[in-house]
Amino acid sequence: MQFDGVGNDANSHRQVGNLFDVKLRAIENMHEAGIEIILVTTLVNGVNNDQVGPIISFARENPRKIAFIAFQPVSFTGRDEDITPERRLRQRYTLSHMALDVKKQLGITEPTRDWFPISLMGAFADFADLVHGPEAQWGQVSCGCHPNCGVGTALMVNKENNEWAPVPQFLDIPGLVGDIQKITDAGRGKVFSNLMMGLALLKNYKPFKAPPSLALVDLLKKFDKSFALTGDERAKKKYGSSGPERTYQDTLKRRSDPWNFLFIAGMWFQDLFNYDFLIGTRSTASTKSTPRGRRSAWKTTSTLSASTLKTRPVCGRRPATSR
Repeated sequence: MQFDGVGNDANSHRQVGNLFDVKLRAIENMHEAGIEIILVTTLVNGVNNDQVGPIISFARENPRKIAFIAFQPVSFTGRDEDITPERRLRQRYTLSHMALDVKKQLGITEPTRDWFPISLMGAFADFADLVHGPEAQWGQVSCGCHPNCGVGTALMVNKENNEWAPVPQFLDIPGLVGDIQKITDAGRGKVFSNLMMGLALLKNYKPFKAPPSLALVDLLKKFDKSFALTGDERAKKKYGSSGPERTYQDTLKRRSDPWNFLFIAGMWFQDLFNYDFLIGTRSTASTKSTPRGRRSAWKTTSTLSASTLKTRPVCGRRPATSR
C-alpha cells in the first residue's frame, strides 16, 4: 500500500483531504480479508522525510496488520527528469539519510551496526536449501543483488503486549550469518544441520537485550515458520500453508504467531543522479524482458526515460537468483 505518512496533514501534498482516513479503512478491510499488508513509501527530502519515524511507529503499534515497510528514496525520472540541479540537490534522499533519520526520529537502531544489505538473506536461503535437500520440488528464493541495491533491518514486536526491540540489538547478525555459512558449507544432514543452527542462535543470542517475553524457542519457531526447517508438511500443519493453496484458515493460523518480525527495507532506484556510479541498481535481483527478447535491470527500465535508454547502455545485468 502506498503510504506517504501518518495523519492527513502528512498526506496533504496528495490534495486529498481525508486520504489517511481512507487508508486506515483500507488497511482494516484488507486485514479482515486475509491480505498481508506492506507499506510502501517514496521519501523526498523536505516533503515527507520527517515521516520515517512516525511510519515505523505506526507499523510497530499495529503488529497484527503490518509486517513490512518498504522505503524508496526518490528517483527523479519521467516528468521530473529535467528538474533543476538545485531542486535535485535539495530533495535528494538516500539510503544513508534513511538510516540516520530512523536513529534521529525514533532513537532506535545504529546506522552503522543495524542495517545490512538485502542480499544478506541469501545465507539463510542457502541453509534452507541444504536442509530441504536436493529432492525438494522448489528451492528458496534468494536475493543475489548488489549490496548497494537495498538495505534492511528488523524489529521483533510482541503482538499481545507490544514489547519490541531491534533484532540486531539482541542477535549478533554478522556472527550468526558467518556461523550459518559454515554450517551450510559443511553439507551435513538435515537433523545435524538444524541442531547446529540452534546452537548458532544460542551462541549469538543476547537475552538481556531482547524483549523480556522473547525466548530462544520463539526464535527457533520463527526460523521454522519462515523456512520450514522441520519439513514442509509439518510446517504447513503447525503454522499454516504459505503456498498457492493457502486458505483463509491458513492465514489465521500463521497470524496466531505472537511475534511479528517487522522488516524495514530501503530500496535504491536509479536515475540520472546515480546512473554512472551506482552499479548496485544495474545488478538488481529483478529483471525485465521485452517482446524482442532484451532483458534489462528492472530498476533502470522502470525509472529511466526511453530517450535515456536509447543513448545509454544498460550494463551489469544479472538474472534473478531463485533456486
